[in-house]
Amino acid sequence: MADAAVWITGTGPDKQLNFRLPTGGKGDKGDKGDRGTDGSNVLPTDTAIAAAVNGNGETKTALNATYATIGSVATAVEPYRKSANTIALLGDSFTDMSEDTTGVNSYRSSRGFLTWAMQRLGQRLQIVAAPGTANGGITGQNTTQILARVQQDVVALAPGWAHVLAGTNDVLGAVAFGTIQANLTAIYDAIQNAGIRLILGTIAPYSGATTTQLVTIERINNFIREQAQTRPGAVLADYHAVLAGADGNWRVTGTTAYTGDGTHASTGGAMRMGKALADALAAHVPAMNILPTSNVDASANASSFAKPNLLTNPMFTGTAGTVGTQATGQVADSWVVSTYTASDLTGVTASKVARTDGKAGTWQQFALTNVSQKLRFQQTINMGGNLAAGDLVWGAIEYELESITDLDLFRVQLATFDANNGYANRGTVIDMDLNGADINTIPLDANLPATGILRTPTLVMPANATGVTFSFDVSAVGTIRLARPVFRRTRP
Repeated sequence: MADAAVWITGTGPDKQLNFRLPTGGKGDKGDKGDRGTDGSNVLPTDTAIAAAVNGNGETKTALNATYATIGSVATAVEPYRKSANTIALLGDSFTDMSEDTTGVNSYRSSRGFLTWAMQRLGQRLQIVAAPGTANGGITGQNTTQILARVQQDVVALAPGWAHVLAGTNDVLGAVAFGTIQANLTAIYDAIQNAGIRLILGTIAPYSGATTTQLVTIERINNFIREQAQTRPGAVLADYHAVLAGADGNWRVTGTTAYTGDGTHASTGGAMRMGKALADALAAHVPAMNILPTSNVDASANASSFAKPNLLTNPMFTGTAGTVGTQATGQVADSWVVSTYTASDLTGVTASKVARTDGKAGTWQQFALTNVSQKLRFQQTINMGGNLAAGDLVWGAIEYELESITDLDLFRVQLATFDANNGYANRGTVIDMDLNGADINTIPLDANLPATGILRTPTLVMPANATGVTFSFDVSAVGTIRLARPVFRRTRP
């Protein structure tokens, strides 16, 4: 077919390229094409377009500017080409303490801000980290050291999001503000140039800070706030604003101290940080449901699913479960209420409660009147079938809290056992390991999420395990409702 006719009309910003096929042209089979200014089908060749553009300098300049703009837009939306629900963390001990790994055991600490943020966000973000690490936080590092890791701990992982919290150790080490500013700028640039969306965290107060240190902290945080305003797609988590008092030091509210050691957040401080992060991200991160919506993938036909829910009856139907010694009430089919310690369950009443939020299933409710009693709500899964040594597994459960006036224990865990029913050193993962030093100062107010989802870290099923127990453990005074538990193999 002959080349299409190509011509230019208009002047200045109104210039247009016009294309028209020779009379009678049909275009390629199956392609009706666009319509030209004279109503004919349009199918120009590259040769014709190039000749027309190169023959008119003004048009060529305008097109180059247009495509440069389009390129900038493409760079700005690049994060959405990645998984919008993955996050890499980069920082110092504030980040590191979100998860503690000891041997084969991993615990998400109540002193970790991310632990609380993920609960509030419904676990919609999946943490990615370099091999052999839980996250990109290393205790004691300053921004120079953190900058040296940005490629391996963030960029190489290609997450949708990156959370940066750094600068505290620079202040303690008397690093010049200009150096801190340059390092943070380089960190932010490296992440954004890789098409990853930024979460910028302001740094916390420091007890006993000198006037110079207080000023430096304020300068760093103002710089971080400015960066969040000027960088496309960046989100600010202003931790200092929710942790500091009027004098710039750690805030204290009633019996709740927001720091445990003057440098790091206590459980109460981490709760406030988690709320600040969740509030900042809620409108930006797509919702993702990780919990079951029916009993189907936990049925007898579960083998037809690549990664079925290995828990029976996650929707809590029926009342044929085991109530446990001295507890009273109704428990869902296939579930067991037992004690966490040798003490009994006096003062525990179990019941089934209908959901009113439109979701399937029912709540399993527990009314607790004695904080010294430690309730365990559990199910055991044996090895074999859909569970084998080496599998990567995780567990999660939804909760609601009502009228909580005391809280000593609150967690979901996976604990593997061997042929002798021994749990020691077999592999345990826990979400929400309450720090014992903070038990009496946990703020039982709006900072404690009234509803959320607990999710364990990933566990590698050990070769010597014969099974695993999924459990929700609690010691409290008040009412707790549970729903839609899941125990599933993760992506390889």
